Amino acid sequence: MDMDFLANTELFYGIAAAELPVLLERLHARQLGFCKDEILCPAGQPIHEIGLVLQGELYIQHEDVWGGRTLLDRVTPGQLYGEVYACIGNEPSLVSVAAAADSRVLLLNPTHLLHQNAQNEAAQEILLRNLIRGIAGKNLNLSRHALYTAHRSIRGRVLAYLSDQALLHKSATFLIPFDRQQLADYLGVDRSALSAELGKLQREGLLTTHREAFRLTPPLMPKG
Repeated sequence: MDMDFLANTELFYGIAAAELPVLLERLHARQLGFCKDEILCPAGQPIHEIGLVLQGELYIQHEDVWGGRTLLDRVTPGQLYGEVYACIGNEPSLVSVAAAADSRVLLLNPTHLLHQNAQNEAAQEILLRNLIRGIAGKNLNLSRHALYTAHRSIRGRVLAYLSDQALLHKSATFLIPFDRQQLADYLGVDRSALSAELGKLQREGLLTTHREAFRLTPPLMPKG
């Protein structure tokens, strides 16, 4: 396992690579591989281990009983999934985790973080702090998603999302992390309706776009 890579992930950042083997042993770390479209964690089942993506890409998604899907987040190498449920315990997951590509993950049991160990207490404290920061970041992302989808119209959802992306990138020109289908799933709208709305916004001169690239014109940018 590449300890230098792990030392630069959001969970282990600030911990020397030489200290990681002891932590990984205490966390009962194990690696698993998944094929594209394979479900890692099905909705309705508890999640007992924190997952850290080593390779590939995962989707966090919600599916209703009619097959409708809402994409909530994507998880790329170095990022975590399942940490909230793993820390809670036996709470059934409201979402599923699926492999968007062939992927490899590192699974960690968080139970052992609650036990003190004089040999790696400092590293363990950093790990807990990183975990709390990561959970807070996920909550912020979910709050953003809720603000986007609170709009009734497709136009409102698109403009809310793109405006926020411009603020996050501090530029009117930026790339988003979704293709058209993924953006439609993320905003909870039909893909063809999304494409029609983006075309209308372009004709109105509010933006230009090609694939994942967007450029917003001044009417969408905040003043001052």
